[in-house]
Amino acid sequence: MGELMALEMRVTALEEKAVDENNKIVDAKNKMEALDILLASLEAYVEEEGDDSPEDSPEDVKERGCSTGKT
Repeated sequence: MGELMALEMRVTALEEKAVDENNKIVDAKNKMEALDILLASLEAYVEEEGDDSPEDSPEDVKERGCSTGKT
């Protein structure tokens, strides 16, 4: 009888571990989805606004243009 109880406790522990692992997978998928959304937003912003930010100095823009073959 004690062996049965021990086995039931082990099964319960394994089930809880499986649920925890599943929750970690779901959390990771949610984080990846959030990162995909952020990346898409950033790409859209860069496409709309261009590569130059308002904080770029004229020297930074000039250096970047020369290094990419732009003038």
